Amino acid sequence: MAQVAEDISKYFEKVSPQSKILAVSLDRASKTNFQSHLIAWAVPAGNAYVSSLFSYSGQQPLVLKRQSSEATVSVVDGNPRMDKTAVARDFDYVWMFDPSATGFEKPPGWSVVLGKGAGTFYRTTKP
Repeated sequence: MAQVAEDISKYFEKVSPQSKILAVSLDRASKTNFQSHLIAWAVPAGNAYVSSLFSYSGQQPLVLKRQSSEATVSVVDGNPRMDKTAVARDFDYVWMFDPSATGFEKPPGWSVVLGKGAGTFYRTTKP
């Protein structure tokens, strides 16, 4: 597990500074299914904003410059559906953690930064 965590976390160290990351997990995290939490490395490594992290007021120095987002993600029959245009406009990266490999279709222009194990880390393309 330690080697998997180290290998994956190296990719998150390479995110552009001040990036905004949409984290989508289609499975519960557990002791043996821990990879969905690794996106948190992007915060200290790249001063990134990660959508799945939260804190008490005054603890989180990272904020979205845009106060609201039209980016939506839903799961229909086990498959993630999202407004890809809104996601690309409001987020620089998407961390899709999907151990069941439902086959999320990569939008045109998005690149795969990490496609290892149960997670895929995409770099979005601004519309």
